[in-house]
Amino acid sequence: MSISLATIQGTQYYAPSTSISPASLVPGNNNVLINFGSVSLSPGVQYQILLTISNGSQIPVKVLAR
Repeated sequence: MSISLATIQGTQYYAPSTSISPASLVPGNNNVLINFGSVSLSPGVQYQILLTISNGSQIPVKVLAR
């Protein structure tokens, strides 16, 4: 499955697939780097990211900002 879009829930910030690496998900755990551009996030704070994948499904994930 490939990731087509990532959004930070509760905001208007999003990242297209060209800003997501790797843009594919495999079964099990995945490490994905998402570049939202010039977004001011607080390090150590947990954010909810919504991943939209190629089949139209959405996967909510919790992340810590670095």
